[in-house]
Amino acid sequence: MIRSMFTAINSMYLNQQYLDVVADNLSNVNTPGFKSSFVRFKDQFAQTLSVGGAPSATSGGVNPMQIGLGTNMAAVGKSFTQGALTSTGSDLDMAISGDGFFVYNNGITNLYSRDGSLAIDAQGYLVHSSSGNRIQGWMADALGVVNTGSPLQAIQLPIDSTVARSTTRAYILGNLNADTQIPVTTSNIILSGTLNASAAVGTTYSSSFVAQDNTGASQTVTIQYTKADATHWNYTVTSPGASGNGVIGFDGTGNYSAADSTINPITVGTSTMTVNFSNLTQPAAAANDVVLGSQDGTSAGFYDVTVGVYDELGVLTSVAIRYTRTTDPNVWTYNISPTDTSGATIVDAAGNPVTNGTIQFDTSGQFVSSSGLLNVPGSPGAVSPVLVNLDQSGMTMLATASSAALGSQNGLAAGSLMGFTVSSKTGEIYGAYSNGDQRLIGQLALAMFVNPTGLMREGDNYYVASLNSGEPRIGAPDSGGRGTVASGYVEGSNVDMSREFSNMILAQRGFQASSRIINASDQILQELVNLGR
Repeated sequence: MIRSMFTAINSMYLNQQYLDVVADNLSNVNTPGFKSSFVRFKDQFAQTLSVGGAPSATSGGVNPMQIGLGTNMAAVGKSFTQGALTSTGSDLDMAISGDGFFVYNNGITNLYSRDGSLAIDAQGYLVHSSSGNRIQGWMADALGVVNTGSPLQAIQLPIDSTVARSTTRAYILGNLNADTQIPVTTSNIILSGTLNASAAVGTTYSSSFVAQDNTGASQTVTIQYTKADATHWNYTVTSPGASGNGVIGFDGTGNYSAADSTINPITVGTSTMTVNFSNLTQPAAAANDVVLGSQDGTSAGFYDVTVGVYDELGVLTSVAIRYTRTTDPNVWTYNISPTDTSGATIVDAAGNPVTNGTIQFDTSGQFVSSSGLLNVPGSPGAVSPVLVNLDQSGMTMLATASSAALGSQNGLAAGSLMGFTVSSKTGEIYGAYSNGDQRLIGQLALAMFVNPTGLMREGDNYYVASLNSGEPRIGAPDSGGRGTVASGYVEGSNVDMSREFSNMILAQRGFQASSRIINASDQILQELVNLGR
C-alpha cells in the first residue's frame, strides 16, 4: 500500500509539471517568436520480485516478476516549427522565414532570438524594442561593401547624415541632324589690306583669320609680319598647330611685287593651304591692317548640348559640349563649346588631354562608337577633377532636327537621410535619402545551431548557447541554409491552442487518476488498522 501511495504521489507531481508546461505555452500564445515546449514521460525503474527461470528439458521457463514504481519525466523539449508571419506596417519589425536566430548583444555576451521587434534608440542603433539590446550584423564600408567575414558589430543608422554623389557617367540621348553642314577643307586663302610703308625696320604686326583644317574644324590662323627693309616684310605663322613662313615684296609705288616675294604655303594641322598676298599694298603712313579677303573652305555645322555634373560635395557645374560635323559624313567631333566657362576639357581614358572626342555612326545613322571623357574641375574642397564617361550609345544621326540632350547622369546633390529599407531576403539595410540616393548601410546577421532544441531559455525572448546546442554559426541571411528576413512582419508564437487544451485535459486526468490511487491506498490502510481493534 505504501508503495502505491508513493508511486501515485510522484505521478501527481509529474502531471503538475506537465500542467506547468502547458500553462507556460498558453500564456505565451501572443509572444512574438515564442517556441512552445512539450513534455515526454518515461517509466520509472521496476522492483524485481523474481528473476524468472529458463526452460529445462522437463519444464517450461518462468517469466520474471516486476512491479513498476511509476513514471518519470524524460524530457521537456522545445518545438522550433515556423510561426505565422504577421504584418505590422512598421519597417522596423523583422521576421525570419526559415532557420536561424537574430543576434543581440547586451554589452557582455551575445543572445539569440526569433523576435525581430526592433526600434531605433537616441544614438541611431537598432535595438530590441523590449530590452534595448543592440541587434548585431555588419556595417558597410565607405565604398558601400559589407564584409560578412568580419566580426559582428551593432547596426547604427546614420540619422543626421547628408550625402552627395559625384557624376561618373552621363547619358546623352537624341539625334544629330544628318543634314548639318559638312565642312570643306580650306586650300586657298586670299588676304587683303595694307602694311605701313613708314614703319621702322623690325616693326611687327599680327593678324588672324579662320580656316578649315583637314577634319573640317575651324582653326584660327595667326600670321606675324615683321618689317625687313623698305620694301620687304617677312611673315611667320605663329598659331599652335600651324606653320609656314615667307617674304612679301613691294615695288617703289607700294604695290605687291611677285618678283620680289617668296610665298610658301602654310600648314594647318595636316592641311596645306596656299596664301595669296597679291591684294596687299604698302602705302605711306597707312595703318597695318591685313584681313581675310576670302577662303574656299566651308565651316562645319555644330550643335551644343549642356551637361550638368556634380562633384563629391554635391556642387553642380554646367558644361556646354559642342558636336561638330567633320569631312567624314559619319563622324562628328565633340569638344567644349567656346561659350562654356566651366574650364572643362576632353581627355582620353588615361586622363590625358586630347584635341577632341569623336562619335561615329553607321550608314543607317545608328551609333557605332565614341571616345573621349569629360574632365570637369571640382569645387574647392572636392576631389578634382571629376571624370565623366559620356555614354552616347542612345544617339542617332538622321535627317531630322537635332535633339541631342542629357538624358540622365548618376551624380546627386546633397541629401539627408529620410528613412531606410530592408532587403526582403538578404537582410541588407539601405538608407533612403532626400536626393533619391539609396546607400547600403549594413546587413543583419543570423545564427544557426546544429541542435537548436539544446538552447537555454534566458527570458525576454532570448536563448543562449548550451553544452548541447553547438556553437553558433554566424552568416548572412539566405546563405548556408539560413532563412530570409521579412521587413514589416513579426513571427508569431507557434503554440497550437487546440493541442495545448488537449494536453491540459491529459495532465488534469493524470493528476486525478493518481489522486484516486492515494484514496484507495488510504482506505486499504484504514481497513488494516481496523483489524487490530
